[in-house]
Amino acid sequence: MRVIDAQAFDFSERMVLPKDALRLTATVANEHQNAILHVGFKSNPRWLHVFPLEFALAPGAHQVVEVTLTPHLADGSPLTPTVLTLYGQFLAVNPNAAELLPNDVEIQIPVLPPLATCPGCDAELPDGSRECRKCGERIRLCPICATPNSWLVTNCRLNPDHVLRWQADWLTSPGGNAAHDIPINSTINPVLARLWSSPTYPPRDKSGAWEWCAPIASFGMAICSAIDSSRGASSIHAFEIETGSPLWDFDLPDSKGVYPDRGSLTINPSDGMVIAATLAGNVVALDSIRGTLKWLRALDGEIYGGLICDQTQVYVPRVGNLTALNRQTGDVIWQHALDGRLDTAPTLSADRVIVATDDGTVTACSIADGRTCWQQTLNGEYNASPIAIGDQIVVCNMLGEVHSLSRENGAVTWRAKASTQAISVTPGASHDGLLYVAADDGFVHVMSAGTGNIIRSRRISASPLRTSPVVAGHTVLLGADDGCIYSLDSDYNVQRVYETTAGARINGAGLCLYGDIVVFSCTNGVTYALRSIKA
Repeated sequence: MRVIDAQAFDFSERMVLPKDALRLTATVANEHQNAILHVGFKSNPRWLHVFPLEFALAPGAHQVVEVTLTPHLADGSPLTPTVLTLYGQFLAVNPNAAELLPNDVEIQIPVLPPLATCPGCDAELPDGSRECRKCGERIRLCPICATPNSWLVTNCRLNPDHVLRWQADWLTSPGGNAAHDIPINSTINPVLARLWSSPTYPPRDKSGAWEWCAPIASFGMAICSAIDSSRGASSIHAFEIETGSPLWDFDLPDSKGVYPDRGSLTINPSDGMVIAATLAGNVVALDSIRGTLKWLRALDGEIYGGLICDQTQVYVPRVGNLTALNRQTGDVIWQHALDGRLDTAPTLSADRVIVATDDGTVTACSIADGRTCWQQTLNGEYNASPIAIGDQIVVCNMLGEVHSLSRENGAVTWRAKASTQAISVTPGASHDGLLYVAADDGFVHVMSAGTGNIIRSRRISASPLRTSPVVAGHTVLLGADDGCIYSLDSDYNVQRVYETTAGARINGAGLCLYGDIVVFSCTNGVTYALRSIKA
């Protein structure tokens, strides 16, 4: 006799329904008139809760059993199909009815949880899987329903209301995006503690120290490139950003690697393709989840600046040439010859890509065909990429000057002398219209982006500031050539928030901010990840 009305407990399609759909019910009944039914349930997985787990039913009585899915108790494993076992034992009401009792009951009830298959190929994932062995997809479990998802997504594939990642991706350096002005409205606490570093300690032999470029961060990963001079090789490395665990590494095709001071990788958040260019002119595209090669393109000319990309193209700043490649294949789409030396990252603004060359010229090219939209000749050389803020392009030169140009025609809208010394890095932009200009004089100069008025100049360090500022709400983080990270708050108070090692300096095109984690590289051969903590 079957004592329960449920054939199976199927949760597989219920996570898209309201929250109370995580609970299913069944009725257990004792239809025998001469016996008491003792019932007990056995369920091994912690994520399945049965209530009541044990009870007794008088003749003709029934009990509603609730089966609740609690995925937060899954211990970081995907919810795989399991079996709920019901045990039933009949006890006679009186001795005369003992011979009429039914046999004891054991019923196997399948429990079907939400999706436990690979999001890439639908292969079944064993318990505890972090990677699909069939297609190589890296697995991220939904923290609410434990559904396996690709690392590329921000919301659960079963229920989009479940958020997997809330952090803004840092797609290139400086500035975090192709305009170099990533808007961060939330303010981080300027109290930083080391989360991890790679390697853990600086090498004793400085000649063996790796030269890291500026890191980028996306999909819960920090990705950066390193030059190993002792081995005569260069490579790209991916780390899990919360733990520093190595995920993959890839050897670049030449030993020169990505230029440490101004070079940077770029990544597209829609498909996870990461692209790097070496000083020797090799451009490589990798699958950021697997660390495998997608394409390789060898170009003539050295590449000092960082890369930027959009949905279809990647823009490569060769020394005398700006080149657009097809992002999916690496094929050359167009090339734009430049009179001056280009050794900084391009800047994307609407339908134009802007570059600043060392002959003092700022050039805007059409992203469609590379034709010249306008040119503006100014003073000085450029070691800093332009920054696009709305309809204006801001450029800083090695004479300490800041110029604002119209994106439409290149006309100068304002100019200012911010420092008597060089400005080597791209300014940081705040969400409320301020520019934070870091200079070789050790000062950060706070300017109005709309008018060019200098609001305040504040000394940060006795050493030059050659790392682009990162602005998070009302907190500004700056790296100095003394190997320290400093913060500036809304009242212009300066704090030294982290110190690396004596004689080192913060290098690369800039700091990388991912949520409350700051990642940067140092000339002591170490890449650091710091977490903002409550004071």
